[in-house]
Amino acid sequence: MNIKLISVLTGSLLSLSMIINCGGKLGNNPKSSKDFPGKSIYEANCSPCHGMKGEGDGPAGANLNPKPRNYAKDGFKYGSSIEEVKRTVVEGIDGTAMPPWSNVLSDEQIVQVAEYVKFLASQSVE
Repeated sequence: MNIKLISVLTGSLLSLSMIINCGGKLGNNPKSSKDFPGKSIYEANCSPCHGMKGEGDGPAGANLNPKPRNYAKDGFKYGSSIEEVKRTVVEGIDGTAMPPWSNVLSDEQIVQVAEYVKFLASQSVE
């Protein structure tokens, strides 16, 4: 075998090994909810209405009208980019029970919660 072919094969094997070891994902993509610092903030502040999995089934949300959003099923009302989700957390949603959280959470916590909510939305609802 020539050196070029050996280099290509070695590179391919290393890439495959990285994919397998990263659970099929490259980069710093979190694999589970435990990988998010915003999880505990979400659980303390958001889950009473939105539920632990973001399915809109929290105990405090049972009698709300409109019902809290189910992130995975319903998506986002004002956009799904991280900036749009952050803005919703900061400003709240008029006409709903969703309050503005800017006086409760720090900017860093809002980013962390938004990232966790995006993770919940990416999970399939079965």
